[in-house]
Amino acid sequence: MIYIFDLDETVLDSSHRKIATDNEREFLEHWKKHNTAKNILRDKPLPLLRFMRMLISKGKPVWILTAREMGLADYRLLENLGIRAKVILSRKAGDNRPDPIFKVARIRPFLNLPAIRNQEMIFFDDKEANRKALGEIPRTNIRGFDPAIFNGRSQPQISPPDLIA
Repeated sequence: MIYIFDLDETVLDSSHRKIATDNEREFLEHWKKHNTAKNILRDKPLPLLRFMRMLISKGKPVWILTAREMGLADYRLLENLGIRAKVILSRKAGDNRPDPIFKVARIRPFLNLPAIRNQEMIFFDDKEANRKALGEIPRTNIRGFDPAIFNGRSQPQISPPDLIA
């Protein structure tokens, strides 16, 4: 089993850098403008991060699939928080595709690799559209979970230990 985590509002609280809007382009422009080292290092861990670190400590395959444009400050934050994922898939500078389209395109090349092809995958992402998009990729076994149920923002329906294979 492979565990895939989004970062923002999944294992990290980066709400201090967000703007309330339904306009994806406006949101992305604001996000990029506030994507400074100082702001990134102010991101705080959410409860699901403990589960992620526990999986890493047990040697489970943990991946990150984030729409962030990862820079030095992002990697420093991950290191400071003890996040040493085996794979980090992130947005390249200038990639302005909507998150679901970006995330499917970013992970798809890995899905047919022999070591991964038949693996069950658990995907944590705060955006339903992202969970749905990955869950609909043909010939894959990706189950999406809303991190709100683990981060105390919703009624729990499943506990993280139930997901350990």
